[in-house]
Parts: sequence; structure tokens; C-alpha cells
Amino acid sequence: MIMGRDGFLIGEVSRRSGASRKALRLYEEAGILPPPRRTPSGYRVYGSDALDLLAFVSQAQRLGFTLEEIRQIVAIKRSGRAPRPHVRDLVRRKVADLDRTLADLAEVRDALNKLLGWRAAGRRADAVVCACIEAAKGPRKGGASRSVGWGARTRTASAGRGPAQVETERPPAATRR
Repeated sequence: MIMGRDGFLIGEVSRRSGASRKALRLYEEAGILPPPRRTPSGYRVYGSDALDLLAFVSQAQRLGFTLEEIRQIVAIKRSGRAPRPHVRDLVRRKVADLDRTLADLAEVRDALNKLLGWRAAGRRADAVVCACIEAAKGPRKGGASRSVGWGARTRTASAGRGPAQVETERPPAATRR
């Protein structure tokens, strides 16, 4: 429902912005949206600038910014300073995090692809549950090395960003089950 020149009620802002009424109240509580004017009966009345701010919030969320990060950016802008240096620092960190995540996902993809081609001669009596999964080399969690299946020992080797896992050789085919 449009309130004419006075602004928009929460339902109209929600409809136009795509943000739920609950989200609008959350953004207000978090300090992202300024508290709206209230009617005598207590209804929130937002100005058209709220729609522009909500479009910014939506775009920032699509780019992976958290509500706290968005709140900080908005607060910097409201203080009269340019938020760009702060945003650049946040973006650098996000890109580094994404690079790590992508590298980990590539390792998982490679390990899964290797599982597709894994063939074992019969069943292995020493498998805890599933020999092919136990033998797979996946990404390190928290930089720690994992042991590799088949009772093989692993050793760590320093390379780049932390300890790397190096799989030792498999037992000869005659000893595998």
C-alpha cells in the first residue's frame, strides 16, 4: 500500500525490494536500515531511499558479504567517509578464502574422479568399511595430514601453504585382498 508522498509501508517496501518484512525489521535492528518514521498508529513508513539501500544490501549479499560486513560498509558511508578502502580489504580476504575453497573443491573432485576408476581385486579384509574410500586421498582439513588407507603410512612434506600429504606405495598386488 503506497502512502503517497509520505513514503511506503513495510509491505510495499517488502514487495518492491524482494526482502521479507522480517528481513526489513532485522536490517533495522542491525543498523543497516535507519529506523523508519512511524505513523501515529505505529506503522513503519520508509522513504524511497530505503529501496536504494535494500538494492545495495541485496547485491552485497549476492557477492558474499555478511550482514555485519554490510553494516560496517553502510556505517562508514553514513559517517561521511568513502567505504572503498574497507571494501577492498574485505574483497581481498574473500578472494583469498574463495581461492582456498576452490583449491579444496578441486582436490575433492579429483579424489572422487579417482574413486570412479578405482578397482580392487576382491574384498579387502583389512578395510574398516569401504576400501576405496579409505584409500582415497582427499583435501586436508585444517592443514593436517590424514592417513591413507591400505594400512599405508603417510609422511608430511612441506610445500607452500602447509603440510602436504604424500601417499606411500600400495602393498604389492599379491598381498592386497
